[in-house]
Amino acid sequence: MTPGLGECILRFTARSPSFTTYAMTEIVAPKPEFLSLTEAALLAALGDPANPIAVEITRLVTAYTKNFQDHVERLGYIPADILHIKPRWPLEAVAMRTTTQAIRESLAPPTSSE
Repeated sequence: MTPGLGECILRFTARSPSFTTYAMTEIVAPKPEFLSLTEAALLAALGDPANPIAVEITRLVTAYTKNFQDHVERLGYIPADILHIKPRWPLEAVAMRTTTQAIRESLAPPTSSE
């Protein structure tokens, strides 16, 4: 059966228990209107939190961070690789680097003021 316009067919594949234990929680897709942007344009937009591009990066970082937190809760430990997925677009690369940096900074031991 071929889907018509506006329809889709969902197929479910059985997953091994190890897949469900180690897989990230939710697939997070960037909005299509931002996929053609260059990394320079994305980084420039971060200076204005109200910019729709910055809002999209924030949405992705928030979702990636939640996925990582859920992943850690399932595993019971913090894995060495935080986001080892290859980004498909510059938008994903910027969001993944930002997420990784924020997670690493949150896990870093506090620095002494002495």
